[in-house]
Amino acid sequence: MPSEPGTTVAPAPPLNPFDDMWYVQGSTQTLGPYRGHDIKAMIERGSIGAQTWIAKVGASQWSTLADVPAFAGLGALRNAPVRPIALPVSPHGTIAGTERPVQYAGFWIRVAAYIIDQIAISVVFMAVSFVIGIVFGIAAGRPGSDGAAVLTGLVLVAELIIFVGYHMISLSSRWQATPGKRLCRIHVIRTDGRKVGPGLALGRYLSWWLSAMILYIGFIMIAFTDQKQGLHDMICGTRVIYGKAEDDSQIADIFS
Repeated sequence: MPSEPGTTVAPAPPLNPFDDMWYVQGSTQTLGPYRGHDIKAMIERGSIGAQTWIAKVGASQWSTLADVPAFAGLGALRNAPVRPIALPVSPHGTIAGTERPVQYAGFWIRVAAYIIDQIAISVVFMAVSFVIGIVFGIAAGRPGSDGAAVLTGLVLVAELIIFVGYHMISLSSRWQATPGKRLCRIHVIRTDGRKVGPGLALGRYLSWWLSAMILYIGFIMIAFTDQKQGLHDMICGTRVIYGKAEDDSQIADIFS
């Protein structure tokens, strides 16, 4: 609501930097994004040090923790020993990713992840269908036409549960990726860098079908958009990026 004439409106308080989302550069891959509070906890545990490279989601370059005022002022960081991190180097001799912290996963790597996921889902589905057939056959004896219809219905319901559950559980898990994406070293995040929750994972799966229904144009868009977003990504506000999403309890092992 606009203020009354002649009144002074107090400026909004600055955002807490610990509420921002940050990527951490490991020895071989980009990790995260993590909330600033999680970065602070890693510093206090000694998992990362002053020379660890980080980048805020949406930033255009990397900085060391010692160069970020919010983290540099922490006593745990000032007293920690210097721990240089081996960064990947590009063929041009510069630190890989310093020009662009986030590397978006393109069309073909996502096709590879999709094929792996389809193989995994098919194996699970065949196993579940086999068990349902055996159990139903034992319970119903020799089924007639009605029994065959019931069996078909049970298999279809099982298929729906497997497909939806596979994507909902995996994308909203610690991995932030399906097993296929995990093997391809990519994962899904929201456009603001935060994790995908179960509701958004379900919405993304349903939107995925919309991308397929329009002659797969929603998938082809991945090859031509700046952030490699398909139609389902645009609808749900998600991006697929390179790197593995790890929980911070593992980060000490990654940097060691």
